[in-house]
Parts: sequence; C-alpha cells; structure tokens
Amino acid sequence: MRRKTIGDGISSSTALSVESRGRQNNKQNNRGRSPTRGRSRSRGKSKSKRKTIVCWNCNKEGHMKNDCTEPKKKKGAGGRQSDDEGANMVSSNERTYDDLCLSATVDDNSKVWYVDSGASIHCTPYRDCFCDYVHGDYGHVTVGNGYRCSIVGKGKVKIKLSNGGTLVLKDVRHIPELQKNLISVSGLDREGYFVAFGEKQWKVIKGSMVVARGERVGTLYTLSGTHNHSISLAFTENQKTTLWHHRLGHLSESGMKILHSKNALPGMKNIQLDFCEGCVYGKQKRVSFRRDGKEKKIERLELVHTDVCGPTTVKSFGGNFYFVSFIDDASRKTWIYAIKQKSDVYHTFKKWKALVENETGNKVKCLKSDNGGEYRNGGFQEYCSNNGIRLIRTVKRTPQENGLAERMNRTIMERARCMRIHADLPLQFWAAAVDTAVYLINRSPASALHGGIPEEEWLGKPVNYSFLKVFGCIAYAHIDKEERKKLDSKSQKCVFIGYGGDEYGYRLWDYEHNKIIRSRDVIFDESRLYKHRLQEHGIEKENKEYIELDEPEDGQVPRIENPAVLDETTDTEIRAGDQQQMPETLNLRRSSRSAIHLAKNSAFHSRTKHIQLRYHFIRSLLEDGQLNLEKIEGNKNPADMLTKVVDRQKLSLCSTLISLR
Repeated sequence: MRRKTIGDGISSSTALSVESRGRQNNKQNNRGRSPTRGRSRSRGKSKSKRKTIVCWNCNKEGHMKNDCTEPKKKKGAGGRQSDDEGANMVSSNERTYDDLCLSATVDDNSKVWYVDSGASIHCTPYRDCFCDYVHGDYGHVTVGNGYRCSIVGKGKVKIKLSNGGTLVLKDVRHIPELQKNLISVSGLDREGYFVAFGEKQWKVIKGSMVVARGERVGTLYTLSGTHNHSISLAFTENQKTTLWHHRLGHLSESGMKILHSKNALPGMKNIQLDFCEGCVYGKQKRVSFRRDGKEKKIERLELVHTDVCGPTTVKSFGGNFYFVSFIDDASRKTWIYAIKQKSDVYHTFKKWKALVENETGNKVKCLKSDNGGEYRNGGFQEYCSNNGIRLIRTVKRTPQENGLAERMNRTIMERARCMRIHADLPLQFWAAAVDTAVYLINRSPASALHGGIPEEEWLGKPVNYSFLKVFGCIAYAHIDKEERKKLDSKSQKCVFIGYGGDEYGYRLWDYEHNKIIRSRDVIFDESRLYKHRLQEHGIEKENKEYIELDEPEDGQVPRIENPAVLDETTDTEIRAGDQQQMPETLNLRRSSRSAIHLAKNSAFHSRTKHIQLRYHFIRSLLEDGQLNLEKIEGNKNPADMLTKVVDRQKLSLCSTLISLR
C-alpha cells in the first residue's frame, strides 16, 4: 500500500488508495485461476460450493468492502466500522468527517467552527455568517470521495467570542453543499497567526496575545461564537426593548415584563433590557431604609397624599419653580400641577378637588401632607374644615411619615431627569418632562397594586399604549393651509415634549420660533432626538446647568480699532489705539515708584534669570528711547478702574481721563 495524492481538489489533504502489485487479474495471465482468488477467505473448496461474495458497504455482489468504490457508510447500530479510514475521514463518537469537512451534530451548526489541518481554505455553507460578501463563481472544491462542490462566493467572517473578543477570518469561501464550518490551520498561518494544540484545547495566538481559544470535543477541535448576522438580529430585538423603555419614560425591566405579560407591548417577543446610562444618571440612589408596609385604602379618594416639590434652579418654560402632587391611595393614580410659588397650592387643590369629585362621584375624605406652611395658611385649613376633609400632618422635620408622597416625588423626578438627559433638552423643559413622567407612571405597573396599572384602577378600563412616543424625539407637525402659502412647506420641524392631557393631541416645541404647539397631525422620527440635531450642527452640550445670556437691546460699547498690545509689565498693559503708527517714544506712567526704580536700575539686571525677562524688556525699551517711564499720582491713574474696586465717583473720573463715555 502507498499514499496517493488527490490532484483535482484544492485541498492539500491526502487519501489512502490501494494498488495491487504483481500479476494482473485478467484472463491472459490468471492461468485458469478464479479472479476472486486471493480475496476469498475459503480455501480448498470447489467454486461451486463457495457462497456469492456480497460487499458489506454497498450490498452488491462480486467484490468485498475493501475493493468497493462507493462512499463509505457510517457506522450504524450493530454494524462494523471500516478498518481503513482516509486522511479526511476521522471517527469521533460515531460521528465522522464528511470527506473534506467535519460533521458533528450540534444545536446551531452555524455558530460552531471546526479546526481542520487538512483544509487549505476557510469555508462555510452559511451565507448569513458573512459580514462582507462578494457573490461569484470561484471554481470548485473536490472532496475526498471525488465529489465536486461549487464555490458561489467569498468574503469576511467575524466570529464574536464568548470572552468579548473577535476573530476575523478573511477570504472565507461560501460552499452551500458543505455541512459544517471549517477553519483552515494553514489559512490562519498565512494570516500571521500561530496555532497551538494541547490540554484539550487549541489557541490562536498573534504576538503575545491569545486572539481566540476553543476546546476539544471528542477528537475534534471546535470554536463557538456568534457571527455578525446573529449579533445584528440580537441587537434588533434589544433595540425594540430599548425603544419601548424610552417610550415608557425609562420604566424598569420588571414593569416592562408585566406589560409584556398583558400583551400591551406589540411586536415584543421577550423583555431583556440592556444597560441604560440615562437611568444611572437619573435614578442612582442610596440603600433604602427599613420600612413597615401599610395596607392601602379600598375606596377611591378615601385617602389622598400630597406634597410640594421645589424650588428648581431654573424657571420652567411656563415660568414655574414648583409642582404639587396628589396621589390617590386606593388606585395610586397621580396628578401634578406646576406652580410659581407655594401659596398657589390652596387654589390648585380646590381646582383638583372639583375635577376628581365630579369624575368619580366620590368625596375627598382625608388629605395627608407634611407640616409645610402652604397647607396651614392662606385659608387652606378653613376650606378643608368646611368641606369635611380631615387633615393629617406629619411631625415637623420628619418627611418619612409622608413617605408615599415623598417617594412618588422622587420617582417623578428620576423619570423626568432620565428623559430630559436622554434627549438633552434644555433645563427649562423640566416641567414638560415631569408632566410626561406622571402620564407614563399612571400607565405603568405599580408594586402596591401587585402589578396593576393605576390608570386602569382609576377608570376601570384597559390602557392603550400604541400612541406612546419617545420623549424629545424629532416630530413634524402639519401646518394648516390657512397658515401657509401654496409653495410653503407643509410641515414644521419640532421636538416632542409631551401629551395633550385634557386635550387630544401631542405637545410639541417649535424650537425655531421658541413656542409650544399642540397638534394631532404629527409624524415622528423616534430614531433621532433633539441632541442629534445639535450634533448635526457641531454643537455638544454637557449635562450641567447653564445660564442663557441675551444680547443688549440698545446701547453701544466703544472699541479701539487695531489695538497694539505690548507684553504685560508689573500689572500694566500698554495699548496704542486710534493711531495707525506707533509714536517714536511712548510715555508710560506708573503710580509705584519701586516698579520705576526696578526698571531703571541697571544693577538689578546684571544677572539673567527667567523670572526677570519682563524687566529686561522694559529696560531695553528705556535704553533705546522707545519708552519714557514717569510717575503718576494714584488718584489720577485711570488704570485703577481695571485693577481695583472703585466707587462710582472714581469710575467716572477714570473714564473721563481716557475720554470714555
């Protein structure tokens, strides 16, 4: 027997071929012997008594398994394993290579790659593994059994590994007729990698870094990972979760799972929320204190919690600094009203009371608040007494006793902060973010209701989520024909800042004209937020507070044209303006005699130090006659208004000395 190289295939693998040596098996040279002589196991018996030879491989008569030219069968139950296996046919747990490619049964074949030292190229039968693909006719590959497979394309494959790294395979051939993914050892070597095998694993090394590693399964070395296509599909599903997370005002993952169980989120298969930086910025908190739970009330408006939040550092778009909240204990429904000052709480409460009592037919029976002055003054106490409302106030400086309202205010501010930071809207829209946060909180699961929805508990009917949009996204509002000309644009580009509330439609911010509009005919682009508009114009903002400065409406600031500025010398600047040429000698007046003596004293400049360079410069100007240094009285020095704190009379005198009006 000798090894015979297969010449048709592109593989460098070899296969074992059996050649007979010596006498030929033909009629001229067999000397009357049977052609089956030498291959039959029965000797000394007549030909007529021999049984017909049947091949164990193809079940045909006339030859044995060793002489069979058909492809070798796999080992079955109770069957026999072939004694002669080719170089590309390897046994492993009753699984074999399929000639050139390995064959193994796994859950997802497209994610598993097999290392083949006999393959000269990387190849895969899966089109979706490629991240860069070129379709075309790139020839054929001949496998060990002589079968020719067509190469229909090639490209680049990125394998995302479990450790976070990525192995990039170049010039991977697409062969649909294969069954498994193959990594060529010689191909890795051509790409500059070093491959090491041992200790039931294999490694791909480049320099001093291990790029990838896999394990040995049976006798096969494998590499598991996801491809660019798989990553894209996973990201698409996560992107849907993130989109609904933003639509719901950064609702928690547990709350989204409750809505998903109620089939309230269309198009979602599962809920798996990734890391949200906006939630960290807006919701990070300290460890909670231990608290004792209390049973909630059964009847609506039986107990109402209220609290005032504020003042904020920035005035809202409507000119407000506070907001007051009202929470129904039975349904956990929340109302908020933005107010300019705390004294507005009384009138706001009267307005809210009339609304909810008319809506439900129930009366407000008990109101729980802190011990703030807004709930004790301004007729508030008398009004509650006349309407039969019992007031419960907490002990002074113990906000923990009003925990539900305090906790709700924190939740509102966290959700509002997350949405505003995510959209990068100006701080003046904190009230719009708060309104939207409360709108979404009333439509989110509440733990006190065991996953129930406050709005559903209050109204007694299911909530619709199909119209929710991402806060701060770009929106295009339709312009009525009465407000535009024939050739004008039919849409106005705005930013979505909330829902209509008591009015149908959406609230939009027209940032070009700086006004709030309501519209029901709106097209949303939820993939782009207000911050993306800033980035398109090359503007970047930090998450810090800022102060807007407006230009003065009237008045002029005098300016010296083409000022010539000399280097600063002992707190003095020399400016030459209104003259196109410098005079031959400049008069420099200084109120400090010590500074004049230092500049004129040649002994002081005998040694050179870097700290004395400015004095050397003045000295050189004095010697050249370009500068004349004189003494000036302190009360006649106009530079005092620039370097010192002066009163109005001194400022007027200094301005007169330099002819500044």
